[in-house]
Amino acid sequence: MINAITQRTAILVNNNGLEKLENANIFIAGCGGVGSFVIEALARAGIGKLTIVDMDVVDPSNINRQLVALHSTIGVPKVEVMQQQN
Repeated sequence: MINAITQRTAILVNNNGLEKLENANIFIAGCGGVGSFVIEALARAGIGKLTIVDMDVVDPSNINRQLVALHSTIGVPKVEVMQQQN
């Protein structure tokens, strides 16, 4: 379905492609330095379901390179933070 959020993506992939994105389920292993940015991009692209696995919690050393890492999320499981953000 085309709406204000997906209208620009629809220009690139048309209605059929947009439907495929909405029905897609992508598995991502890790919410760290690369994974957190991949998850963000896929969510913004309109992927319908993201299956994310990461057994780690946010550590202060993650703050300089991971989207999940904020002072307020230290000690919180990374998957939980990503779920709340997306």
